[in-house]
Amino acid sequence: MNRPQRAACVSRRVTLPNRQSVTDRQSVASESSMGATSAAVRRAREKAERREAILDAAARVFGERGAAAATMEEVAEAAEVSKGTLYLYFQSKDDLSVALTHRPLDAVLERFAALRADEGLDGEALLRRVIETHAEVVMEHAAHFRLAMASLWSQGEPEASGSGYVDRIRTLRDTYVAALERGRTDGSLRPDLDPDEVSLALWASFFGSNAIRMNADRFLARMPQDRPKPDFDRVLPTLIDLLLRALRNPERMPERDE
Repeated sequence: MNRPQRAACVSRRVTLPNRQSVTDRQSVASESSMGATSAAVRRAREKAERREAILDAAARVFGERGAAAATMEEVAEAAEVSKGTLYLYFQSKDDLSVALTHRPLDAVLERFAALRADEGLDGEALLRRVIETHAEVVMEHAAHFRLAMASLWSQGEPEASGSGYVDRIRTLRDTYVAALERGRTDGSLRPDLDPDEVSLALWASFFGSNAIRMNADRFLARMPQDRPKPDFDRVLPTLIDLLLRALRNPERMPERDE
């Protein structure tokens, strides 16, 4: 083998380890990147879980003490976090109150979006599912609903005004209107109904029936004791049946089996 050939062989032997080294470094870098991504995902999940835990604690404290009397110190203690950590998530008690107000609305609007996307539901079926779903979320977030009711009865400017609350309420109301309009269009509901007026009446009825369900013990204490004990769990289903019977298109035959 002459001198140029020996030099080429030496060159190849030298470069092979370098290529392997580059591959190894790329593999290590890829694993490091995946590890960093996994850690970031875990931190984000833990942060979201802690935020939810703080909101749960705040709902309990606000419910027991009242929104005006409750303090951030009490919320931090109930959530088992330091006051400093609490302020990392919510800069003030007003911010915390707004988050408590938004929480159940966001939950119900997420489910409403899925219902509205279901084109297999006619207007009557959609309206029933909207009311039932709304009731389910209210009972899941009973403490938040009580706070919202207390805020309505209190004097002064609502704490959640100007913070996205109005937009959420508008979307909620629009879902009821959309169900009524779908029913008018597909013939499952009366063609002469006014979706705006009826949606407001439905909302008021829903609000009242849930207020009774959530405060059943208080209502029972104020009712005559010589009368049969009412089943407050039947209030909403009975109300839904009555409302849909009144809204159903009279020309639709036969009637929907309940």
